[in-house]
Amino acid sequence: MSISTIRPTSKQSVVLTPRGAHRLLAVNSGGEEILLRPENIQGVYQIPVESLADDLRYLPTPDGNIPTVSLAKRLASDLGFKPKHFGTERTAVVFRDGEHSVALRVDSISRPIELNSRDIFQPPALAHPTVGASFVDSLALVQNKATRKFDRIALLINPMVALGFCDNAEPLHEIIRKQNRVQAPHEQIVGDPAIRGRSKPKLRLERGNAQLLAFSPRTPLPADLDFRFCLPMSVIAEVLLDQPLLQPPSASSILSGYLIWRSRPVPAIDLAMAFGAVDSGVPTSSGRILIARIPGGGYFAILTEMNVRIFKTPKVSSIAFPSIDRFPHLGAYRDPSGLLVLPDLTAIVQPS
Repeated sequence: MSISTIRPTSKQSVVLTPRGAHRLLAVNSGGEEILLRPENIQGVYQIPVESLADDLRYLPTPDGNIPTVSLAKRLASDLGFKPKHFGTERTAVVFRDGEHSVALRVDSISRPIELNSRDIFQPPALAHPTVGASFVDSLALVQNKATRKFDRIALLINPMVALGFCDNAEPLHEIIRKQNRVQAPHEQIVGDPAIRGRSKPKLRLERGNAQLLAFSPRTPLPADLDFRFCLPMSVIAEVLLDQPLLQPPSASSILSGYLIWRSRPVPAIDLAMAFGAVDSGVPTSSGRILIARIPGGGYFAILTEMNVRIFKTPKVSSIAFPSIDRFPHLGAYRDPSGLLVLPDLTAIVQPS
């Protein structure tokens, strides 16, 4: 039961391969692929079937009983994961800090995988709104070995935070940025740390001489909200036809997935969910995808219906629209085609 398969590494080190890629430990927990930073690993143990139990609190080893934590349950309680199953966690990865050891129970463990620095990026703030998300280290683009194409996004966890050895730690994407001494390619997608602590910039309309793009969200708005959204064309980087999204590795009603745009992952948001819509569970029809620059927040993709319209900014001032006052918006405008609402994208994608 106590056969160790991985040697411990120094807790001060970030494991690098000779090619400069980052070596991470891939595990399966509750039917989800999770990546673990391998620092502080003491060993990996196989739990006999006869000892398997949901309430297994201690792992017996030659060095004594080690307390255990179920990764699937931790993900479910703190991040809203919906594990496909419980009770099959036959593998325990033991982490050690000084004289203390804790075992993280997972379904299975695979060989360490190597990821390039450019494929490890900072999670958008809206992806993990729960207070227990502090152990989420980074997100990682993972390639399909057969096709050599990115086919999934995996959650990268710092086990030392998840197991309670420390409250927080410097995430791997930040370590990469400092090592490179330049801004990481993916960082502009989810926000520049240089602007943290400053007031969040807002979208502005220049009346009469700017163009707007009007659109309807892919998910229907509540029945009492009869309007279309609009954004200045100056913030639209590209308008695409519908493309498949990589699904996010944790629950979030606003975050629909990630679009690979120009070789980088762009979070795709559902504006309707930010304005009170309810997910019906029915797949939405195809449409378009807007790539928008968010002031202070990089690039985001917005899912829309097929029909979009470009026109000049109304010369009138914003009108009162009490029905949307409780939602994140920067004004409502009346156009011959109907009511237009300018969403506060900064507030949506960078929740405080």
